[in-house]
Amino acid sequence: MRRIFALLIFSLLLPCALANAQQEPQLAAFEVLLDKVLAEQTVLLNCSALDANAFNAINNVNWQEERAETAKILGLADVPPGVLDDFQARTAPEAIVLVDAKFSELIEMCQAAPDWQGQFERLEFTQMSVETRKIFGIQ
Repeated sequence: MRRIFALLIFSLLLPCALANAQQEPQLAAFEVLLDKVLAEQTVLLNCSALDANAFNAINNVNWQEERAETAKILGLADVPPGVLDDFQARTAPEAIVLVDAKFSELIEMCQAAPDWQGQFERLEFTQMSVETRKIFGIQ
């Protein structure tokens, strides 16, 4: 009886363990993508902060849509809940906008990326939702 019970438990847990193991390369690739996107968005959101129209376009139109779409994709990919929670926390505007940074640090960051606004207008930044779909094979 114990053996049957143990086999039953094992057969129920094995698919979960295999699914998590299969997702490890995808989750690692997503982490690399997220780091890249956060670096780009940190520049875009902080450098646009003094221009209400630019900030609105970047944050409210682009970034919030990208966050929502990527969260939806992660849900479809059935990632572990901690991954989705971490994603939401790390991509929240309040986590990216450097409100406590010295103004001189923000100027330095924006001067290091002088064409940030042009890159945004030309859509020359990583499309997080598109790349997430590719990583997890979701159409």
